[in-house]
Amino acid sequence: EETRAREKEREKELELRRNMQRETEREEKEKDRRENEQRERKQEKETERKVLEEGEHVRARERELREVGERERERELHEVRENERTQVLEEVKTAEVRLEATNRELARELLEMRERERAQNQEIATEKAREQVRTNERAREREMEKERERIREGEIERLKRIAENADRERQRAEREQDREKR
Repeated sequence: EETRAREKEREKELELRRNMQRETEREEKEKDRRENEQRERKQEKETERKVLEEGEHVRARERELREVGERERERELHEVRENERTQVLEEVKTAEVRLEATNRELARELLEMRERERAQNQEIATEKAREQVRTNERAREREMEKERERIREGEIERLKRIAENADRERQRAEREQDREKR
């Protein structure tokens, strides 16, 4: 009877050790799961930060390209103007040799007309360019807002899933505790 009692005592000790080991393993798994979730959240935040930084770089590069394009157009326009001026001056000199008085008047009228036309064309082109820039900016803002909304919705869905998983884990743990108590 003493031997049986000792064996039963040993079996109880072994069962207690096994239960403690299972509990330790469960705690370690839970700790690992929490650490993984933290790592995932950090990675998601880092990814979001990188996306935002990349967006800033892209916008800065777009601004830079627009400015370079504008300077290039201004330079080309200046060259065209210079070429036109040179051409008109040559035409005026040739015309002065033939019909000096008449041609001076015609050249003056021609220059005025071209300047008015250039000014009008430039105003029209400038306004069209401004309107196009405004339209593009509005479209870009709408797209960015849609993207932010998609990201928010994805984040909400992810958080819902995490909450549902946590609830399931909690319920499972409660069921296991109830079983162990029984």
